[in-house]
Amino acid sequence: MSHRDHLNLQWMRPASLALVLAVALAALVVALPSASHADVSAVQGSAYGCYANTTFSFDPANPGPATETGPLPEVTLPPQGGSDTATAEVCVHRAFVGGPTVVSTGPLTVTTEGTTGPGGSVTSTATLGPVNTDGNENFTAANVSSECTADETGVSGTTTITGGVVHNAERPDGTIGDLVVPENPPVNYTVAVDIEFARYNYIFNEQIENPDGSITVNAVRMEPLTGPLQGTMILGQVVCGVTADTTTTTTLPDATTTTLPDATTTTLPDGTTTTTLPDGTTTTTLPDGTTTTTLPDATTTTTVPETTTTTTVPETTTTTTVPGPPPPTDAPCVDLRAGDDQVVGEVCVANTVTNLLVTYTTTGDWRLRATRLHVAHDADDVPRDGGGNADPQRFDHYQPLNRPPVTSFTHTIPLADLGADAGDQLIVAAQADVQRRARRGRMQTVSAWGDGTPFGSQDVQASSHRSRSHGATFFTYTVRDTTGMTCVDLRAGRGGRQTTGEVCASNAAGNLMVTYHTTGEWQLRATRLHVAHDVDGVPRNGHGHPRARDFAHRAPHRPPETSFTHTIPLAGLNATAGDELVVAAQADVQHPTRGRGMRTRSAWADGELFDTSHDHPAGFPLRYTYFTYRVR
Repeated sequence: MSHRDHLNLQWMRPASLALVLAVALAALVVALPSASHADVSAVQGSAYGCYANTTFSFDPANPGPATETGPLPEVTLPPQGGSDTATAEVCVHRAFVGGPTVVSTGPLTVTTEGTTGPGGSVTSTATLGPVNTDGNENFTAANVSSECTADETGVSGTTTITGGVVHNAERPDGTIGDLVVPENPPVNYTVAVDIEFARYNYIFNEQIENPDGSITVNAVRMEPLTGPLQGTMILGQVVCGVTADTTTTTTLPDATTTTLPDATTTTLPDGTTTTTLPDGTTTTTLPDGTTTTTLPDATTTTTVPETTTTTTVPETTTTTTVPGPPPPTDAPCVDLRAGDDQVVGEVCVANTVTNLLVTYTTTGDWRLRATRLHVAHDADDVPRDGGGNADPQRFDHYQPLNRPPVTSFTHTIPLADLGADAGDQLIVAAQADVQRRARRGRMQTVSAWGDGTPFGSQDVQASSHRSRSHGATFFTYTVRDTTGMTCVDLRAGRGGRQTTGEVCASNAAGNLMVTYHTTGEWQLRATRLHVAHDVDGVPRNGHGHPRARDFAHRAPHRPPETSFTHTIPLAGLNATAGDELVVAAQADVQHPTRGRGMRTRSAWADGELFDTSHDHPAGFPLRYTYFTYRVR
């Protein structure tokens, strides 16, 4: 209560004060039939002591075979909870068979335990030491440990390094020598090592917030930068997370309201229900099944069972459509097939103004281990071996993906490099090595191809089913016209130095389409978009920075996606041909780390800096930008 409110209460007459208190008491009584609880419905916990996967070669073009150790020992908690402990006597990993040691440790112990229900939680730990029992490594410690915890209130992690020393370290005074590691290093504490022919980092207490809300803590991770040794080494990885369902139910005489984390539903006595999502979208369902959905911009869609759908844009027009077939997919997709005609995923192709995008995505428990891609104007231009079969080892585009294997990868190829223009038909030969864990924990790796026409046959229908399933195949893609489309890079990292994809804007049939595409291993976790006639129309916070969470168009992507389009009626923007629009496009993007976790970054469509961005010093981690699009 403010001082002014207190004075007003003092001067209030006794009768008025009694009335106010009675009203407040009545309101309190009405609000009493509410219940709120947060139950942990599932837990996520795991830990391992040591893992390494490296290659060693002085020729970057030929990295050499990978050597892998671990993860060992390893424990994983089932979703319903429980506890588990595992131990190992030592962990020793060499750069190659008979080569120098990358890491050598003494005994390792890992644990994880968790419970569900009210007050549920999970805790994972990893302890090992000593480190550098071989005596030839650049990190020595008496003991290394990590721990994480998670419950409905959040997650946390810690790392303890006892007697830790990094040899040949770049010290703060610029000299090279021994550097003592703090016993409780801050998050992502990094020490660079500089030796002849090589540079790499030791990262201590590395903490990664995963897309599902869990946390991954690596006590120590070695990150090679330059030199013959490439790959990763991790000591003491722990993972903790919970799934908590918060439900609030309020019962009044004329309605019951249930509030969940992702929606609020109100039910009236006649059976009418209204559901409100976090972005303000509401859906009302009448007893006869009629549904009305209202978006945050006031656009409403009413669907009457088995008849028609009516969409109304505020202050503009109403369009009624009779149910029909769904619109065609923008990007042609073909199955990714392996073995005996087994579908292990798909390959999709699209193009922007300047680039061709070819995306591999696996399904089920299959993972990508490597992709090989060749795009040409004629099938005869695809590299062949001595027997006339397509030779993927000589394809133009190759990407190893075994640190760790992933479920999606996008090759981005400049159209200019292909000499391709709108209307050109391209030959796409897409091969991948895919793997999954088979019986007894062994890894099964097979070759898969984007489905289509077998090489050497111009008629896929005339070829045998068996030859198609076992041989190399190609499919075609026609470059689409991008006249009027505007595309910019989707940039993340300090100063926006890292390109994670593209954002393209175009318009047709009365709609503005803004499409996000990611590249490489990057994936979309969430997209937020705002379109205005002037930069001042973009929501800002108290510091004048754009506030993405208040943008008009928002979409979570669960599971993550590599491409997504926001479609906005131009009438809702009050935009006509020739108008220049300001487009602020932000995304949360993620990619897998070598520690088997996910790293998430905030990315913005490249363009002009918002007014306040020039106040940031060079290299400021957040860079807010927008671009403009002219309606055609």
